[in-house]
Amino acid sequence: MRVPHLNKPALISLITLLVIIVFFVISSSQWGVWLGVRQPPKVPVGTILTMNLTAYSSSPYQTDANPCQTAAGTTVRSGIAATNLLPLGTVVQVTDVNSQLNNSRYIIEDRTNPRVAALDVWMPSTQDALNYGRESQVAVTVIAYRKPGDFARMDGIEKVAPLGFWRRLSLLLRAQLQQPDVNKYDVDCSSMVNDG
Repeated sequence: MRVPHLNKPALISLITLLVIIVFFVISSSQWGVWLGVRQPPKVPVGTILTMNLTAYSSSPYQTDANPCQTAAGTTVRSGIAATNLLPLGTVVQVTDVNSQLNNSRYIIEDRTNPRVAALDVWMPSTQDALNYGRESQVAVTVIAYRKPGDFARMDGIEKVAPLGFWRRLSLLLRAQLQQPDVNKYDVDCSSMVNDG
């Protein structure tokens, strides 16, 4: 039995067809969301999601080689968050009265590691992120969809609930006991020009 010989144009066409098929399969599956090929579907405004809340800062070991830039191409700033569960530009509000961040609003402009299924809130320093820690099973409401970078035009950009006396005291004591400078790798993004 003789194997048919493929000439160069036919081989290129076959490879191109295979690449298109692989791209289509990836982009139409959950792998496409994780790899950033496609956006997760929009959920109706008013939908209440139960999510874990975490915090991150602009450190290369927490982000990537460009810690001041979000996945949407904007500069990090107060009021942004990262998740792979909602499309970029989704505006959410923490609506859990037991949360430290109750009534805070965030716009999704960044992505998390694929294995992280949480709302990751940006904070200006690693120490702030460590002080916040993690909250489990927090109610988060989808309140709008905007273009990434449009958050500055919304009223009530960020309303962080004040911490109680005991929480402030525990954070102060914890900070006093920690010797290493956790902020030593932070990158100052405040001087970056926001192109969003």
